[in-house]
Amino acid sequence: MAFSILSPTECRWRDWRRRPLPYFPGGAVNLSAIREFNVRRPCAVFGGGACRDGDDEWELAVEVGARVARAGFTVVTGGYGGVMEAAGLGAKRAGGETAGVLYLPPEQSLPNRYLDRMHVAADYLERMAMLLRPPVAIALPGESGTFAEIAASIALARRHGGRSFAVWAPFWLERLQAVLDLVRAEPSAGPVWIETAPDVSQWLDSLTGS
Repeated sequence: MAFSILSPTECRWRDWRRRPLPYFPGGAVNLSAIREFNVRRPCAVFGGGACRDGDDEWELAVEVGARVARAGFTVVTGGYGGVMEAAGLGAKRAGGETAGVLYLPPEQSLPNRYLDRMHVAADYLERMAMLLRPPVAIALPGESGTFAEIAASIALARRHGGRSFAVWAPFWLERLQAVLDLVRAEPSAGPVWIETAPDVSQWLDSLTGS
């Protein structure tokens, strides 16, 4: 079987012509949606969609969302259920603001009830790119999507800096050990490890000088 060799530009346009590429630093691709989705002092909260009201992970996300809001940040999530919904609930209970980035139209997959603003990305990759844009983020328990967001956050910190990224240590520290070994030579690229909910407030206060 013969394969044709395409240049990078040809590959880009042949494969993605109908679906805009996500933004990666150094490439100006479909930035309009990201620029228009401006929120005040955004803090992304990463986490899985499986937990439910009453679960330990749900209660954790509610408290973290409230603490993020009390620190003066807008809680930005993936907009669906589980940790994303619980963090939004906590933020609203604390009088804060929320925003969600969806990858399916609301009529196809309902967003959670606690979003003040939402944006529907072109696809899952653009959604992830938008969620990685806030300079402050925290990763709570999750699955493959949350793991991808953590890995991308570490990669961005290594290459560009200017980010503060925290990770819930009781869930992720052991699971991430192999990834951390890859960046051990660059401690500045590593996350801030959060072990208790009050640690979230202390971390955010250190960023704002409170």
